[in-house]
Amino acid sequence: MDDNTSTPPVVAAPVEQTATLNTNYTPEATPPETSSFKESIPEAYRDKEYLKNADSMESLLDQYENAQKLIGKKQIPGADATPEEMTEFYNKLRPESPDKYNFEYQEGAEVNQEFETSMKSIFHEAGLSEGQAKLVQTKYDELINGMMPDPGAQDAEFDKMFADHFGDRQDDATRKANQLLSEFAPESMRAAIAELGNNELLLLTSVLDGVANKYISEDRIAPSGGNNTPVDARAKARELMASDAYKNAFHPDHLSIKAQVKELYGAMN
Repeated sequence: MDDNTSTPPVVAAPVEQTATLNTNYTPEATPPETSSFKESIPEAYRDKEYLKNADSMESLLDQYENAQKLIGKKQIPGADATPEEMTEFYNKLRPESPDKYNFEYQEGAEVNQEFETSMKSIFHEAGLSEGQAKLVQTKYDELINGMMPDPGAQDAEFDKMFADHFGDRQDDATRKANQLLSEFAPESMRAAIAELGNNELLLLTSVLDGVANKYISEDRIAPSGGNNTPVDARAKARELMASDAYKNAFHPDHLSIKAQVKELYGAMN
């Protein structure tokens, strides 16, 4: 045998491998479902009304964008608003027409329909809402009624002042003053005289009574005709002024009662 002859390497036969089952393997747990969008919102804000319809980030951003568009938007017309803009704004507040306003009156009160219709037209032109118009109307009535003097208190004060000053001559002094005013007072001033307060009436009556007693004979100043004395006329005027028709501008007889009161005061002068 030749020593130089190479011996081929021995190749081991492949070993057949048998697959084995790893009985210790367990599959990974299924990942938990993603929490709802509502639950991702902090609890302090979760129940806010403005997030009521936000069920995703996209819907939340949509609401945010809409809100941003409204920020700074002019809701009330400014001083530079056009008549068309003002009309559009008023139409959002006021009723469709003036007759849609509903006023409130005291139970049993009569209403001056003509005056009421005029006021409703004014309120509608001013763009008042129904609530605003009703507030103005009721507060107006309260204001007017509160400003009216108490006829009973004024009459009591008038009688006391004249009785203290003239005593038993009260009717005579008043008659002389009325006669002189009726003869010499300018026609245009008689309405103003009728509106004088008790102090001014006492002063005027006292001066005229003194002038009549000193410079005018009794025959010159004849007793006033008729059965209605100045005291009667004043009492009647006070009675009318205490009525709802006089105090309530919405009353159907308001203007006629005011005219009667003016006429009575004019008769006293």
